[in-house]
Amino acid sequence: MNLETLNAPVVGGLQAPEQVAWYSLTSPDTLSYLLGSQLHRSLLDPLTGEPSLAQGWTMRGSRVTFTLSPDAAWSDGSPLRAADVADLLLQAADEGELHGLESARAVDARTVEIEVEAPLCSALMRVAAWPMVDVREWPPARTSGAARVEEVGAMEWVVEPAQFRYQVYPDERSLREAWEQGDINSIVGASDLTMGPLPGEQAAAQRAGPLLATLLFRVDDGLVGDEVMREALTLATDRAALYEAAYGFAPDALLTALLPPGHWAAPTDALDFDPEEAVRLLDAAGWQDRDGDGTRENEAGDPLSLTLSLPLSQDMRWEMLARVLAEQWAALGVELVPMYLEAYPLQERLHDGRWQVALVAYHVAPDADQLALWGTPAPSDLLGNEMNVTGYRSASITSLLREAAETPGCDPEERTALYHQAWEQLLNDRPLWPLFPLPLDEVHRPGVSWPDEGS
Repeated sequence: MNLETLNAPVVGGLQAPEQVAWYSLTSPDTLSYLLGSQLHRSLLDPLTGEPSLAQGWTMRGSRVTFTLSPDAAWSDGSPLRAADVADLLLQAADEGELHGLESARAVDARTVEIEVEAPLCSALMRVAAWPMVDVREWPPARTSGAARVEEVGAMEWVVEPAQFRYQVYPDERSLREAWEQGDINSIVGASDLTMGPLPGEQAAAQRAGPLLATLLFRVDDGLVGDEVMREALTLATDRAALYEAAYGFAPDALLTALLPPGHWAAPTDALDFDPEEAVRLLDAAGWQDRDGDGTRENEAGDPLSLTLSLPLSQDMRWEMLARVLAEQWAALGVELVPMYLEAYPLQERLHDGRWQVALVAYHVAPDADQLALWGTPAPSDLLGNEMNVTGYRSASITSLLREAAETPGCDPEERTALYHQAWEQLLNDRPLWPLFPLPLDEVHRPGVSWPDEGS
């Protein structure tokens, strides 16, 4: 074991890697995401949309032809061929994991031709972002990324070049002891330990994970259905302060859409924060603190009180987000009452329209297509009406999202322009307000320097 390996950050956990989908870049599981993002590449980079293993593609209807980069190779140096790609994509489709793939074949050593079920850009991106995993046995003998895995001890592995070491512990007590003694730098997948840093410690900034925190507004509600009300509430929401209060350090990035920071379709302009304008808007709308109790009332004397629905969590930092948000809105004269729900009752309430404001963590697919969330479904489209939980309806948004999903050839520049238009309108209408990506690890210690994503 070399010095670089010894000095690599140590991640502790309770799950052996073979127990999680470490081969999936789209898994919301923290350990899966941590391993998969280092070990595997796909035809296109799912975040930037740029070529990765493929140097380009052409699309005719539902048929897509990818040309592999000349340097596409496995971590052991052997070339990654078109036949490898076709076989792995077909295997994923046969296992029911890669929906929409009709066929895949190697035309020659560097050209693979696929057929998707519909000429939609989301279908193309689903295939293009699928991780190339040669063997799903742990530890993998070779990977499609530059990294490789080496077993360095009993239930301990290092991802080389020394990105991090992963150590499995038999129970939470031993994991907690290793944490307290400083033997590990961070923890994943231990529910009782997701309480933030130990008393007296300062938290250190770390990489963002695959979950995105956001506020949703039910646009047919009597109070938050008013666009002025949603504008005032969002203008009074200090997203950076929310994050810092919960996690103890400034966020690496704030969201500008329900897409990861750096995503090719995410707009780059910062979202507005103007509490003084929020006060002016509510004053002008007739909401005043008429009895001096700190909460605004309308002319009929009804208080401006809202319910915040959010999932129960053993992570006290998530609870802190709700508490600080309530404090921020209280300064505006709005009472916000958190309602903590188990996952299933929360989903029921969201789909049945029995809510006003929701604080949720989303895991979004690599492609930007969110037509199901923000498009206007037909009355007969039961699934579409369930997906669009906010009740937001806009013909222009539906048209923009559909045009982006059906762009001939799926040209990234054309799609980016369309998605930026859609997000500009969405953020003006405010059926949602994006907050920030949640930290990758549940618990962390200070002084850990993580490598850049591209290293």
